[in-house]
Amino acid sequence: MLEFMPSARIAITAINTPTGNMTIATSALREATDRDTFLDWVYVRTGIDIEVIEGIEENRLAFAAVQDVVGEKLASEAGALIIEVGGGSTEVMVLSRGEIVLSQTLPLGAVRMQ
Repeated sequence: MLEFMPSARIAITAINTPTGNMTIATSALREATDRDTFLDWVYVRTGIDIEVIEGIEENRLAFAAVQDVVGEKLASEAGALIIEVGGGSTEVMVLSRGEIVLSQTLPLGAVRMQ
């Protein structure tokens, strides 16, 4: 098996969108020196085109997921904090009345801490 496979598996997520499915990768592949090699390897063997997203898009998707679950209650709160701990990074969002007022991606995740 290829050297980069164990960490890359953690970074790949399939999500449903209104126009179909998409496969995304986050911090592990953002930072991987052999990222393009891995992406080509996956595409050639599976036909899956993985999109490597930046931290800001990761924050947007985490916010959308929380908003989908919590709904209107999030907008009525004066302040809220969303923290999403991933394998390689932690996304932190501060909200005011349902709007993101501060967003930060920290290079600290469950896999990095091992």
